[in-house]
Formats: sequence, C-alpha cells, structure tokens
Amino acid sequence: MEFDGMIIVVLRVAFNVFFRQLRNRDAAVRSRERKKLYVKNLEMKSRYLEGECRRLGHLLQCCYAENNALRLCLQLRGTYGASMTMQESAVLLLGKACDCKLYYLLLPLLFCFGHSVETTTTLLD
Repeated sequence: MEFDGMIIVVLRVAFNVFFRQLRNRDAAVRSRERKKLYVKNLEMKSRYLEGECRRLGHLLQCCYAENNALRLCLQLRGTYGASMTMQESAVLLLGKACDCKLYYLLLPLLFCFGHSVETTTTLLD
C-alpha cells in the first residue's frame, strides 16, 4: 500500500513539473511576442522622430535664410537712409512668416526694392 501511495505522489509531482514547464513555455512565447511588438513600436517611433527632426532642421534652415535675407535688406535699406521704424515694421511683419515658402523667402527683397509695407501685406494675404 505504501508503494501505491508513493507512485501517486511521484505522478503528481511529475504532472506538476510538466504543467509548470508548459506554463513557462507559454509565458516565454507571450514574452517574445510582446518584445517583438515593443521593438516594432520603437522602430516606428524612431522613424517618425527622425522624419520630424529632418522637417524641423529644414524649417530651421529656412528661418536662417529668411533671417539672413532680412539682415541684408536692413543693411541695404540703412545705406539708403530708411528710417529705423520702417525697418523694424518690416522685421515685425516678416517675423511671423517663417513658413519656408518661396515668397516668404523673397519677401525681404521686395522691401529692398522699395515696396511699402501695405503692398507686402497684400501679397501675404
């Protein structure tokens, strides 16, 4: 009788070990799937942020170009005796227009060639 009881105990332990191994395998499979999904999401986020970085870098370059064009225009206008108030109004008007479109980059040249603020404002609208 004792022998039968020992066999039952050994079988229970064997079953418990077997089921624990099955649960561990399932958990490992789920863990690998979660890791793949996590890495995939990180790669997508990385691609998005790299694109955003390129876009913002381009926008920054456009703002640098606009700033240089405005500086050049102010220097040219200063040599022709334009008032400081007119120069400041041109900078204030164009300071909001860093949209990187070609006409925004060419706008300071309009000031340099004598267009008034009102004419330029109508071009912006």
